[in-house]
Amino acid sequence: LFFQLCYNVKNYTFYRMCSMAKLVRKPSALKTEFLSLKQKLRKKIFALLIFIVIAVVGNLIMSSLYNVGLVLVGVSVLGFLVTLIMITTAQNNIIIKGQGVLGEDNSAEMLASMLDDSYTVFQNVVVTLDGKQSEIDLVVVGMNGIFAIEVKNRNGRIEGGYDNDRWFQHKTGRGGSDYSSDF
Repeated sequence: LFFQLCYNVKNYTFYRMCSMAKLVRKPSALKTEFLSLKQKLRKKIFALLIFIVIAVVGNLIMSSLYNVGLVLVGVSVLGFLVTLIMITTAQNNIIIKGQGVLGEDNSAEMLASMLDDSYTVFQNVVVTLDGKQSEIDLVVVGMNGIFAIEVKNRNGRIEGGYDNDRWFQHKTGRGGSDYSSDF
């Protein structure tokens, strides 16, 4: 047993004696996708550098062969702009996926720290049903049952239950108007 700082939903901080559940981790599909996106971003940055080099070479050629140099500069500027847009989009995707990976990892650690050592928390469990694979973010196994937990990063008010096919997210937009979406 050890002392642990716990933080509850109402933002009250307290100490309690607790032992921690066992946490069994496996790499997630989300983390694999995150790492793949980072690798693709590196390639796009390399392409951006190539376009810069082509522009410089085209600029040097322009002094002697104006038309050829002008075409090289034009192509490289166009390629530069397209690649820059692709990099910006990739960065946004990497940030979103990275936050998802961090959220899943933090959720697993928090859950394991809140349960005693009679529980085991499995992270990223892959199941197959009717030939289709799916990943369950967290599976908690204890004396009182087995619990499947899907981690989501959603804000607003969430409505739905175990017997509903669709859940609803109600929130207020930037302009102050309320709206809902289902998932």
